[in-house]
Amino acid sequence: MSIASEPLWLIIAAGLVLLLQAGFFCLERGLHGPFPDAPAAGRRVALLAVSLLLFWLAGFGLLAGRSAGGWAGATGFALDLSALPAGFSAFFVFQAFLCLAAVSLLTAALPDSRHFSTLLLAAALLATLIYPLFAHWTRSGLVGGDPGWLARLGFIDRGGAAAVHSVAGWSALALLFLLRKGRPGPTGAAEPDFNLAALGLLVLLAGWIGFFGGRPAPTPGGQPAGGRGGRSPAPSFCCLASVDGS
Repeated sequence: MSIASEPLWLIIAAGLVLLLQAGFFCLERGLHGPFPDAPAAGRRVALLAVSLLLFWLAGFGLLAGRSAGGWAGATGFALDLSALPAGFSAFFVFQAFLCLAAVSLLTAALPDSRHFSTLLLAAALLATLIYPLFAHWTRSGLVGGDPGWLARLGFIDRGGAAAVHSVAGWSALALLFLLRKGRPGPTGAAEPDFNLAALGLLVLLAGWIGFFGGRPAPTPGGQPAGGRGGRSPAPSFCCLASVDGS
């Protein structure tokens, strides 16, 4: 499959990946309960909107643009999607929603709004620089140019799972260390809603179908752009642990 082929499946997979946002939100709200300070849904939408805009503006070019020495993409910034083939536009949408999944893992580390401006800055950095650069390093070339320098060393990252989970998880852990903040005290937390948390889990399972099924395109040499090996989601638990207070 090339980047320009199977646009319908890429869009379906991207839609399933987008479902992860609803799953994260339900799981987070179910385990924490509602906070009285500000609408959590509004904060999440604002974070995702800013992250999506910045990924379109700069992140996608750094991730999937023609590689400059295996360090960063040098093309594909602020794309005019209406002028591109349907397959490439679908490819952009899928990559953008993967980036939003990484942002959601980061934002789950701080579910309240005490440091919303800091969280917004961290999400912007993740979507613009941190996630795209690391993902580019692990790719074998998406639209031409040199493979990423980690890919040349044989780094295994099938479909970008290490870029999504590891980078977001370690970024969330670093953010928690910097802010020295965890779950709000008893006065700010409500009783958990395990029914809502269970619903979130089921929605996440549906979203994983798209995450696993929307495989990146092979390079001209036949090597999948995401690498050769399996996924490694374990590092993301460092931010999910903060959701349930453990």
